[in-house]
Amino acid sequence: MDNTEESSILTHNNPKKPKKKKKVKKLRCSHIDCKKSLGIMPFVCKCKGQFCSKHRMSSDHDCSFNWHQDAKNQLTDILMKGKSNDTHGLTSY
Repeated sequence: MDNTEESSILTHNNPKKPKKKKKVKKLRCSHIDCKKSLGIMPFVCKCKGQFCSKHRMSSDHDCSFNWHQDAKNQLTDILMKGKSNDTHGLTSY
């Protein structure tokens, strides 16, 4: 018997192994003390955490995102766009 015959015999005698199903990892709340399973729509915060309905507010999960600086940056952007579009008191009807 040569090597090709041996390999064909071995493959015919070994039944195929069933494939294992991968376990789907459930989404959990990112809060330190809470590991509640999240449903279809988790609350995603700007600090990149996913939280349950109890910990969705930034004050409830000690959010690391700087909300005040973000609001200032947004207002500055809006004001700068408004100044660039300013017609210096002239209005067109």
